[in-house]
Amino acid sequence: MVIRIGNTEEELAEIVDEKSIDYIFAQKEVSAEEKAIEQAVLSKTGAEVQWFWDTTLFHRDDIPYTADKIPKVFTSFRKQVEEKAKVRQCYPAPDRLPAFTMDEMGRLPSVSLKAGFILSEISKSPS
Repeated sequence: MVIRIGNTEEELAEIVDEKSIDYIFAQKEVSAEEKAIEQAVLSKTGAEVQWFWDTTLFHRDDIPYTADKIPKVFTSFRKQVEEKAKVRQCYPAPDRLPAFTMDEMGRLPSVSLKAGFILSEISKSPS
C-alpha cells in the first residue's frame, strides 16, 4: 500500500512515472465526483486503466434481473440471487509488483492532519 496526500490524479501520475507503470487496476465508481476523478486519472497518468466492480458481493451485471425488477424485500432478493447468480472468479495475482522504499510508501496521516487541527490545541470544556 502506498499512502499519498494530495490530488489523486497528480499523485498517481507521479507514481506511474517513477515506477514506469503500464497498468492501473482500479475500482469502478458510480458517483459524479468519483467519476470525474476517474476521468482526470485517465487523462493525467498515461497508463492503461483496467476497471473492475467490487463494491458488492455479486457483480452488478450478474444480478438475475433488471434494476426495475429488483424485489423490494431483501429476503426475496437474497434468495433469488443465491439461487441464480454466481460469484465471479478472482483476478489472478501478478507475478511481481514494483518495489517501494519505506519513504515512498508514505506515512499514515494523523487524525489532526486529516481534521485540519492539532490535537494539543483542543482544550477541555469546563466541567
